[in-house]
Amino acid sequence: MLKHEQLHFDISELHARKLRKELSNLNVSNLDKNSPDYLNKLYKKIDKKLRAMQDAFDKESNHSLNKEAELKWQQFVEQELNKFENFSS
Repeated sequence: MLKHEQLHFDISELHARKLRKELSNLNVSNLDKNSPDYLNKLYKKIDKKLRAMQDAFDKESNHSLNKEAELKWQQFVEQELNKFENFSS
């Protein structure tokens, strides 16, 4: 059960890294009064993907009952975290 919950945490960390990557690509000199709307949309886009991945993980792993599916998810998330290693906190 703990491994399952750890993977939920790791999926959240993955999306935090994706958000940091997006923010790092922003040109600060182009920010203006419309920037809060843009930043909110960016956050909501990442958050929507986070929720979808969390739901898919729970569904495919049957909330940790399907160990084979859970192992595949662990490997996938680990690979993705490595891709975004430069954006870890």
